[in-house]
Parts: sequence; structure tokens; C-alpha cells
Amino acid sequence: MSVKIIRTTGIAFASTLALALSACGSSPQNEALRNGTAGEQVNSICFSRNIDSWREHSATSVILRANIDEYYLVDLVGACQPSEAFATISVESRTGVCLSPGDRIGFDNDRAPACSISEIHRWIPAPIEDAE
Repeated sequence: MSVKIIRTTGIAFASTLALALSACGSSPQNEALRNGTAGEQVNSICFSRNIDSWREHSATSVILRANIDEYYLVDLVGACQPSEAFATISVESRTGVCLSPGDRIGFDNDRAPACSISEIHRWIPAPIEDAE
């Protein structure tokens, strides 16, 4: 599984980065992430090396994990299909290290059309309940 980041500052280039997705299934961490809430709207997501993981949130949004434990809800517009994505996400950033509204996200090595980012919110995972 990988993330392809395309930086369009001058000459476009792509790099493939490892994507550390937690196992699909029903772990307490996955449930907390799935049942979280949107926080404040932000202007951008800046990341030092890569986007650590992503998951579909709805037909028009994804949750991205960047910089260890920072989560963001990214609303998308366009014809992309996050629900039909399998393993990869490609990100086209105009600045190179930050994603902001107007940048583009595609899924599964361009087999489907890309979408534009319309809004970004911090994502707050739900509290993990202790098993008794």
C-alpha cells in the first residue's frame, strides 16, 4: 500500500511512500477513528514526510493521518470514488509539503478520476472505551 505525492512547485515529480494502514477490522482504535467528530476547520495539512494512512469516511470525504497522530477530515468534490479505492492514494499539492483546498486527491494509481479538496477539518477520534 502506498501514497504517491505529486508536488507541483515548478517541475512536477512523484515519490512513492509506504502507507502504514492499520489492519482492516474492528479494533478499538479503528472504532475510535470511525466514530470520531469533525473539529475546527483548518487551511491546510502540512506533513513532514508523508501521509501515514487514510480511510474512507463517506462517499465525498476521507480521513487522513499525518505526522504521527494528527487526523484530518478532508471533504472532496469531483468524480473520485473513495469507497472503491483499494490500496493507494495520490496527492497533488501545489506547495509540495502542505495540502489545502484546491489541491487534488486520487485513488488507486489513477484508475479513477481525481477529486479536489473543498474543506479540511481536524478529526477527533472518539474516546477508546476500556474493556472490562
